[in-house]
Amino acid sequence: PEEAERVHQHLEDHLHGKSPLYEMRRRLKRKNGTWGWFEDRGKVVARNRAGKPSRMTGTIADITQEME
Repeated sequence: PEEAERVHQHLEDHLHGKSPLYEMRRRLKRKNGTWGWFEDRGKVVARNRAGKPSRMTGTIADITQEME
């Protein structure tokens, strides 16, 4: 929760064309209740006629071992 605003801002910057990619490292809580480090990467791959994003692709990778 403490990272939510920062994550949202990075995503919004990308969606508005202020950055070529969305890339973020952050902690997330897993279903089993443990915390891990994850890397999100994404990119808008299509925009509508008004220039708004209409399609985005991306990945989320568990990088916990790299961060320890």
